Amino acid sequence: MLTIQQAIEQQHLAAGSAQKLAGRLTWATQHLFRKLGRAMIKPLFAQCSSSTGKVGPRLLTALKWWSEILSEDITECKAWVEPKQRSCHLFVDAASTPPRCAAVLIMDGGVWYTDVEPEEAVMKSFMQRRDKQIMTLEILAILLSISTFAEKVKDRKVILYSDNTGVIWHVSPLCTFVVYCLS
Repeated sequence: MLTIQQAIEQQHLAAGSAQKLAGRLTWATQHLFRKLGRAMIKPLFAQCSSSTGKVGPRLLTALKWWSEILSEDITECKAWVEPKQRSCHLFVDAASTPPRCAAVLIMDGGVWYTDVEPEEAVMKSFMQRRDKQIMTLEILAILLSISTFAEKVKDRKVILYSDNTGVIWHVSPLCTFVVYCLS
């Protein structure tokens, strides 16, 4: 909190200090308050490459936001109790060229696999994106896995693994999800 206040008052935040602060606050954005504050981390990471240390308007806004949030007495309690449901592990992935979605389900000592090339009509229905539709395909891989393995995962805690950081949370009435994004 002291680093933030000094940066606001002095209108200066050295690259090394920005890097340390960004690291600490990134943990907060990933583990607290359902990922609130991720947009306010970007100006800190941008400051990591600053040669002058001058605090610009975007960084100043982010620093003031963090100062306000951290000064509030906000707490979030979570029970340290594992669900009594049996669990299974679902690994999903996608490729953009050529478009492909795949999933592997591991549970009760068995392994099941599915993969599909989305139909051209499905691909054309997506909004144009610069990422070759990889985000859309990653989400489609989750939907493929749930629809393919719906009966197997019903009433289970599904631990879902995705290598796409945009895939943060998915909720289904069929099962409970714990999502891990792998880098």
